[in-house]
Amino acid sequence: MKLYHHFMIGDRLKLGPILVNGADAKTFAQKHDPLALVPGAAGPQSTMKFGRIASPMYVLALSLQPLHADMLSAQAALGGPPMWDEVRFPSPVYPMDRLFLEAEVVDKKLGTNGGSVTQALEVRNQNGLVVLSARVTWPVVAAPRISVVKREVSPA
Repeated sequence: MKLYHHFMIGDRLKLGPILVNGADAKTFAQKHDPLALVPGAAGPQSTMKFGRIASPMYVLALSLQPLHADMLSAQAALGGPPMWDEVRFPSPVYPMDRLFLEAEVVDKKLGTNGGSVTQALEVRNQNGLVVLSARVTWPVVAAPRISVVKREVSPA
């Protein structure tokens, strides 16, 4: 089991390629992304250029799957779901893009009920353009603290 003390600052993880499926992206956006469709005079119009680019929420979900699977395969003792911060989508993602994910441990904090490990995440497409960047903080179980008590034995 991978506990808090197993994560080291500077540890890097590279995953991919992740293939972007256009039909899946469109279905996901229609079901789960509140910004995917906006009302208009001609009926609902897609803000995702009618399926030509992937919804940012789809890109986020698609990127989380292999990252979370890696944490589970390493049997990381997760204390809850990840927390996302500084999420950016600097470039669009298109159907048939191949995405490559890189995560680096940049911070660790130990608390009274466990710890947290923060990774800087970058997802790039096949052309090397950053399509997603974020900081992901995982609550991680810490090893139990052991108290050592020194006992002095008096001579008999």
